[in-house]
Parts: sequence; structure tokens; C-alpha cells
Amino acid sequence: MAARRRWGWWAVPLVLLALVVVAPWLVPTSAWIAPAEEAASKALGAPVKIAGIRLALLPLPHATASGIDVGGGALKVASAAVTPDLGSLFSAPRHLRVVRVDTVFVDQKGIDILQAFAAKPPAVPPPVTIGRVEIAPLEVALPGAKLPPLAVEVQMGAANAPQRAVVKTQDGKATLTALAKGKVWKVDLAAANWTPPAGPPLKFDELKANGRVEGDKLILPAISARLYGGQVTGKAEAAWAKGMRLGGDAKVSGVEIAPVLAALKQKATLSGQLEASGPFSAQAAKPAGLVDAISADFAFNVKNGTLQGFDLANAARNLVKGGSKGGQTRFDQLSGNVKLAGRAVRLSNLRVTSGALDAKGNVDVAASRQLSGRIDVDLKGTAGLVGVPLAVSGTVSDPLLLPTKGALAGAAVGTVLLPGVGTAAGSSIGDKIGKFFGK
Repeated sequence: MAARRRWGWWAVPLVLLALVVVAPWLVPTSAWIAPAEEAASKALGAPVKIAGIRLALLPLPHATASGIDVGGGALKVASAAVTPDLGSLFSAPRHLRVVRVDTVFVDQKGIDILQAFAAKPPAVPPPVTIGRVEIAPLEVALPGAKLPPLAVEVQMGAANAPQRAVVKTQDGKATLTALAKGKVWKVDLAAANWTPPAGPPLKFDELKANGRVEGDKLILPAISARLYGGQVTGKAEAAWAKGMRLGGDAKVSGVEIAPVLAALKQKATLSGQLEASGPFSAQAAKPAGLVDAISADFAFNVKNGTLQGFDLANAARNLVKGGSKGGQTRFDQLSGNVKLAGRAVRLSNLRVTSGALDAKGNVDVAASRQLSGRIDVDLKGTAGLVGVPLAVSGTVSDPLLLPTKGALAGAAVGTVLLPGVGTAAGSSIGDKIGKFFGK
């Protein structure tokens, strides 16, 4: 009898454990799917489909919905598990301690659906309150950009208002933290060994930015980055109430140009260390249009570099040989101003100096990458070659330097009158005469 009593005591927890494991499968949760789909569709303003719902009591009582589809694939969720506060099940509002969402995909249409839902006035008081939301991995597909898999954690406050959000790339290279301060969000971005998913594919050794979101504006008064051996600092402001607007200024110090061009998959036409500063702005209907609408005005200086594709000294010496292509120009300093207008570039007040030459000019780079402009070259230590004018044409990857028409005519006359020195002097005088008559 005593033995049976002892076995009876052991049987009680075993029976309870069996009930815990089996009970959830005895609940007809399939009957909940249709009402859940209807309620979610009405709330989101888009069709919602749910493949299944199940209940479990371990490790804590929770319900899981799986195979969720919103808007015909605009937002897809593998599963969403809800863990309630048991003490709130018999009172209103119900409280959910944590909502864990696993494997989420959302595209631009899905973002629009969520934004429209967020813009609706919330119910007061809300029927359900939430403590914390965890999402991982989150995959976001935007036009022209695909974000890396993200992990998101949001702490909720009164009336389900988000209070703190942390967004991380799953590889741990970048973290964005946002903290609510009344109607303003304080934001901080920190990244290391990171390439942004949108924009130029530049790799940042370190990137830090902090600021705030006020309504439809993002204000970043402090941005600093280390990349390609140098540093970039600046500030920026973005607004999106009516289209996209971007503005700010930047300062570049000591950035190596050659590896930047390689990262952009462009031919290495220039090397050296870049110093630059100036303002920038852009305005477009959508974010993807900002690159084509960019406007910037920078003063720049490049030290100890090389211009690839042409030899300024050789072009100045060979006035009448059909122009100069190929070669390279070593320089101690290349300075000037650069103005960006979308994909077109104007280089003004250019000056290239080295031990061999001193050149000045202006060059335009069209959106098609065609070159046009003029450079006047002085060769040091050669009294006869002073101010030789060269017309710039061709493309960025295949530039061509030719003497101007007036320079060619003057050079021919100078060669006849005074060979050697007269050739160069005549080119300069002939060019001036040609410009006087509009040639």
C-alpha cells in the first residue's frame, strides 16, 4: 500500500506534465484563424492571410501565428509568438509581455501599409498593451537597395507608444539607437567595418552620427567617419513631408582617392590625398532620385598624386602632332573648385603644379562622361614654352588634349619667323588673337 502511495505521488506531476504537453493540441485553434484574419485585414487596410495558430504552455504560456501574409506578399512573417501577462487575462486591457516575430520580409508596398496603419489615431484606451517587440531577422527590400538582415527590439510605453528602439545588422557591424523624448526622437548611429546598403559602396572603418528626428525632419549636427586613410566630418538634414530634401556640408581630410575609385568600380584616373570642403543639397520626389538631383560646391586640393590618361607636359611640347593621348601627369598639388549638378561636373580654377609644370584651366564633365574645356600649360625651366593653350575633349576614361585653333595658327607663324622659341610664343599670341575674333 505504501509503495502504491509513493508511486501515486510521482504520478501526479507526470499526469500534469502530460496535460501541459497535450492540452494545447486539444484546443481547436483553427477556428480562430478566420476571425483573426478579418480583424487584421480591417486594421491594416490590406488582405491578411494566416496559415496556422497554435497554443503552448512551455516555457511560458504563449500563442504563435505562422505563415502570415499581408498585402499579397508585401509583408510576410514566418511566425509571431505572443506571451501574455497572465495576471491581465481576466481584466482590461490585456497586456502582452513580449511579442517575438521571426523571419520577416517587407518591401516598399508593405512599408506603405505599415505607415498608413501607424498614422491612424489609436484606440483610447487600447484593448491590448505591449511591453516589448522583438523582430529577427528582418529583411527590407527598397527600390534600388536591399538592406542586410536586421535585428530589431522596441520597448513600448503608455498607449503602445514606442519609447526606445535598437536596430542592428545581424553581422553586428552597425547599430542604430532611437530614444523618445516627448515628440522628438534622439538617434545615434555607430558602425565599424561597414558598407552602407544604399548610395556609393564605400567601406567605412568607423562611422558615427547623432542627432534627432522632429516630425518629418532628420537633423544630424555631428557626423564623423574614418575611411580610406582619411576622415570626413560634417552635418546633414533631411526632410520628407513633400518629396525628399537633403542638405548639409562636409569636410574631407587625407582620403586616398585611388581606393575610393576602385570601390566605385571606376577607372583609376586620379590618385593622391584629397582635402575638400563645401555644401551639398538635393531634392527629389523619391529617395532613389536624390543622386540625379545632387548639387554641391566644393573647394578641393589633392596632394602628391597622378593624373592618368594624359601627359600635360608632353602635350604642351608637341603642338602640331595631332594632340596628345595616354601617359600620365605627376603633380605635387592639384586644386580648384568642383560643382556637381546631378551627374554633371564642372571643374573650375584648376591648377596643377609640379617641378616640371604649372597648369591652369577649367573642365566640364557631362553626365555622359564627355570632357570639354581648356588648360593653359607653363613648362618650368623652358623659357620658350609659356602659357601653351590646350583644348580638352574625349571622355573621362580616354581624354584627349589638342592645341586650340588659334594656338595652332600662331605656332605655325612663330615657327617660320623664329624656330624653337617662336613656336611656343606664337601659339600663345595666336590663341589670344583667336579669342579676340571669337575663334
